[in-house]
Amino acid sequence: MAEDRGKVPHRRLDELSREVEQLSLYRAVFDHAFEGMFATDSHNRIIAVNPAFTAITGYGADEAIGRNPHMLHSGFHDKAFYEEMWSALTSTGQWLGEMVDRHKDGRPVRLMLSISTQMDEVGEVVRRIAVFRDITEAKDTAEQLWRRSNFDPLTELPNRNLFLDRLLQALVLAGREESKVAMLFIGLDGFKNINDSLGHWIGDKVLQEASRRFVTCLRQGDTAARFGG
Repeated sequence: MAEDRGKVPHRRLDELSREVEQLSLYRAVFDHAFEGMFATDSHNRIIAVNPAFTAITGYGADEAIGRNPHMLHSGFHDKAFYEEMWSALTSTGQWLGEMVDRHKDGRPVRLMLSISTQMDEVGEVVRRIAVFRDITEAKDTAEQLWRRSNFDPLTELPNRNLFLDRLLQALVLAGREESKVAMLFIGLDGFKNINDSLGHWIGDKVLQEASRRFVTCLRQGDTAARFGG
């Protein structure tokens, strides 16, 4: 019996040692993760942030802990966006999506954000864990590539590709509504003479000004495009 009683403390020490080791591992993951992480309590107050949180948002732990994550809101999303997010958190305990938050210096930061909820045994919220990564550069690059392939760089008008896509949409809509589509081709008379006599720099300026004037004549939903280039 005495020998058995002696084994109990040793087993407990082994269990505590494993728990400490596991907590140490969790802490290492939290501290060294590339993703930003923060935790909130049942009142939605931030209780912990990791170094990546500071790197992405600009806010240190001393500035964030105790505050509501609303401190990061950019104003980019409307009320319905947050209502949908909280509805998902309430019903499923999880939410995953893109969000535009605000860096401490005021610039917008695009995030891929995941939020999970930890409940107690009676179903009350204990804490929520948020994990996010900065996708600003990737989104900006994707948008730049899309714009480069769909807009004329000189006039900033839709190019042939985007024009044909919009024309197809207009024709489909017209067929559905039994309406008509009007299309007008405009050429600039004597434009070659401008390039030859005054130079391409002046010719470019003429194209830019002509494009600006065409756009001011359009209604909402109309398209002016540069078909050549």
